[in-house]
Amino acid sequence: MSNYIEEYKEIHLQNPKYGTNNDPSAKPADVLSLIQKNDCEYVLDYGCGKGVLVEFINNNNIICEGFDPAVEEFSNKPSYETGYDCITCLDVLEHIPYNEIDDLLSDICSFDSEYTFFNIALRKASQLLPDGSNAHLIVEDKDWWTETIKNNFPKHKIKTITYRPNHSWLFAIQKIRLR
Repeated sequence: MSNYIEEYKEIHLQNPKYGTNNDPSAKPADVLSLIQKNDCEYVLDYGCGKGVLVEFINNNNIICEGFDPAVEEFSNKPSYETGYDCITCLDVLEHIPYNEIDDLLSDICSFDSEYTFFNIALRKASQLLPDGSNAHLIVEDKDWWTETIKNNFPKHKIKTITYRPNHSWLFAIQKIRLR
């Protein structure tokens, strides 16, 4: 796939519901609860789609910014020095080509947040890209994703929040503090 971001830009323009967070494993109220439970005050929603979660979190008195290269409104990437204490990345990683997943995870890790919440689909998408390929470019199991995450976040621990085999995995990673 030559430029997958252009494919996603086209889907966002064609489908008003695409990028509005429809996975029951990562509903905005549940994600907000996780953010509040961990006393996070400044959040980046990385791969925010149309910004549903960004708006929801901001409406609940936590500062949240969004980044999504496929949505014009959110296409400006913030600085790594911004100081987010939490990053959410929900239903994003499975949309990245295999040969770019490590670079994307490294990019997220570069923000150096205390917490990162991921939700990953472990199945094919119902949405096709304009070129006819499945919108989930990576379909792997939890073990594959665990290894991939550990390789890119070596100073973090992984905690499963919900796991639905062959469906999705919602998990948190937290920096390990050296004493």
